[in-house]
Amino acid sequence: MTQIKSVCVGCSVGCSLNLIVHDNRIVRIEGDWDGAVNHGLLCEHGRYDPMQNTHDRITTPLMRKNGKLEPATWDEALGACGR
Repeated sequence: MTQIKSVCVGCSVGCSLNLIVHDNRIVRIEGDWDGAVNHGLLCEHGRYDPMQNTHDRITTPLMRKNGKLEPATWDEALGACGR
């Protein structure tokens, strides 16, 4: 299990939260008690909405080629952004 500090994007308040992650998946969301905005409290959206996320993650970089997104290598993608 890994704990990651993050910010809720459920609304414009920007509450601090801690994500508990295992195998690249969120398994628990907790309020960050040190957060200046919310002092550890989360609304229903901040606590539960991200758990409903069933979208496939992008695991390889994509670059627009001939008008559509196509898989690219990391070297190709980083080179395109000037790194």
